[in-house]
Amino acid sequence: MRDKSGILQAFFDNAPDGSTIVLKAGGTYRLGGVLRIRGRRGITLEGNGAKFQLTGQDGGLGSAGLFVERLSANTTVRDLTIVGNHQAAGTSQACCGSEGQHGIAVFGSTDTLIERVSIRRVGGDCFHVHGHDGRVW
Repeated sequence: MRDKSGILQAFFDNAPDGSTIVLKAGGTYRLGGVLRIRGRRGITLEGNGAKFQLTGQDGGLGSAGLFVERLSANTTVRDLTIVGNHQAAGTSQACCGSEGQHGIAVFGSTDTLIERVSIRRVGGDCFHVHGHDGRVW
């Protein structure tokens, strides 16, 4: 299976604000890099029961699943499974080197709804929320 992160990122980047992005029902998407929803308004990602299989090797932020960032607002992510590649996830062995591989991270964005999303085997947090330049939590 080939890495789909570049193709999906281009699709995300070209979808206009207010769009609903619908994944293939039950599809599996191999991701070697993080997908980013950046500075967008009203984007909905309908997973349709699809799976993101994370394959990034660095264990850092570049190997995470999905970021909602740069003052995005009114984002919805639903009906999706995210599976990392960290066999020791949830143990002390996951520390120090893989803790950046989050399932979903929200950085400096507001009104983000995550529902019916399953996340497992990531080296970092399943769901991570962080401010951006002290402006938005």
